Amino acid sequence: MKATIEIEQEQIDSIIRTELTEMMDCLQKDLNRVKEHRRGFVFEDTAEEDIKEIKKHIKSFKRVLKYYGEDL
Repeated sequence: MKATIEIEQEQIDSIIRTELTEMMDCLQKDLNRVKEHRRGFVFEDTAEEDIKEIKKHIKSFKRVLKYYGEDL
């Protein structure tokens, strides 16, 4: 089955903002877990390096969300 829908650009932007916000929230949870437990690393092999890398990614998500008009 195949369906075609038409949606407005504002709706697309809203979907993108929602998905990016959810991904950023997951990264924030990862950051909190790594800070608290010093395990469950996402990007790097040590807590200190992983914390730095997660923070960089969160900052990037915020930058993209700002582009899409999200107030953070």
